[in-house]
Amino acid sequence: MSGRWSFYLAIEGHSTFGDPIEKVLEGLNQLMQAIFRMGRYCYPQHPDQLFVLQCGDGFLVASEFHEQSLERCATIAGAIMQHIASGGRWSRGAITEGELANIQGSFPQEVRDCFVEDHTYSLHMGLMTTSPVMGTALTQALALDRVAPQGPLLFIRQPMVPRLGDAIPVVPINALGLASIDWVHLRTPLLTSLRRKASLEWQEAGVLERQLDDYCRTQAVPDDWARNVHRLLHIPSGCGQAGH
Repeated sequence: MSGRWSFYLAIEGHSTFGDPIEKVLEGLNQLMQAIFRMGRYCYPQHPDQLFVLQCGDGFLVASEFHEQSLERCATIAGAIMQHIASGGRWSRGAITEGELANIQGSFPQEVRDCFVEDHTYSLHMGLMTTSPVMGTALTQALALDRVAPQGPLLFIRQPMVPRLGDAIPVVPINALGLASIDWVHLRTPLLTSLRRKASLEWQEAGVLERQLDDYCRTQAVPDDWARNVHRLLHIPSGCGQAGH
């Protein structure tokens, strides 16, 4: 199906700061649980159900059909990012659109003849584990994430911004043709409903502001990372220090 919205969310830490894999796994488990709850308890049925694919230390979440409004997409992503932040960890992601197709049937017959189970194929003593789907919904989200500025941010291409609606706060990044969604200050009736149904954690915007500012001051984060946090998420500099 083409034109499906998708977003990719990954845990900040391992690739950016070199955090130990154990710490990243804690965040990854939080991310997995939040996405699972969102799909199972908020959108369990056709035509609103979600399709999820794990990609390393992140997950791709996609709709079944094209949707003109991207408010649902951005709100789901924002709710999950707020949940991760409430546990003291950060995530980043990108929203895009494209196609997503099951490709298992196109694998070489020689490979399919050695099918074991759950996308796994026998190499005699070894195993080959494959990804069952691919498409531009995945590749474009990953490509956007790679070129976007550093930080715990949620990006979208500027031509798609009007489809977010007025309730989703954004900051344009004109040099790149992108926009950053201010997930820290995102507050909508849909967000409240999703948090309740999925039993997700959250903090008031002021608490998140202090946590992010404190993190930028006390951790060895790249300078660009800290600057982007304050500029693109409207985090007042020094608010974390004032909160101590």
